[in-house]
Amino acid sequence: MKSNDLVVFFQGICYHFDLGTKQRTS
Repeated sequence: MKSNDLVVFFQGICYHFDLGTKQRTS
């Protein structure tokens, strides 16, 4: 597993977490 893949994976989690937070507040 490349470090770049880890970054993309982490960004994906942050994106989905941010999306879920926005849906909860609205």
